[in-house]
Amino acid sequence: MKKIMFNDRYHLTEAVLEKYKRQTRRIESRQRYQVGEVVAVAMSYWDNFIGTPEGERLFCLSGTAGMHNKMFVKADEMRHKIRITKAWRENLQDISNEDCLAEGICYDEDRQEYFFFENHEGEFVMETRRIYSSTPQGAYSLLIDKVSGKGTWESNPEVTAYEFELLS
Repeated sequence: MKKIMFNDRYHLTEAVLEKYKRQTRRIESRQRYQVGEVVAVAMSYWDNFIGTPEGERLFCLSGTAGMHNKMFVKADEMRHKIRITKAWRENLQDISNEDCLAEGICYDEDRQEYFFFENHEGEFVMETRRIYSSTPQGAYSLLIDKVSGKGTWESNPEVTAYEFELLS
């Protein structure tokens, strides 16, 4: 089984688990995941097992590379899975407003603006803040530049877009 990583700094794994992120776009030379394929959502051992009956495994795993780093956890150790339901190629800027929302962009009714979350190091603790834009595409362009590097939106690369459903 393969695994897929979502950026935790921008709460994207959380957005998948809360089911408001249902798509992802990847800059890749060939399609990595196939329609119908079940893929593990990458999480560290800590995030996988804290608050579960398997939580006692954390004591056995303390000191392992995957305790707080999901890169070192094998796919079959991941608790959450998604199924790829659709895949297509497009240029990044061809994303629709509806697809921006499926990518995890949120709407603030009070401000009437679109946003995404970002963890930010405060003076004493890690803080979560919202990054706003007046349009879904505007918010998504800011997010993709943070996740994939400044200038990604402007360069408009061809991407593979995946739509998925959370299984567990």
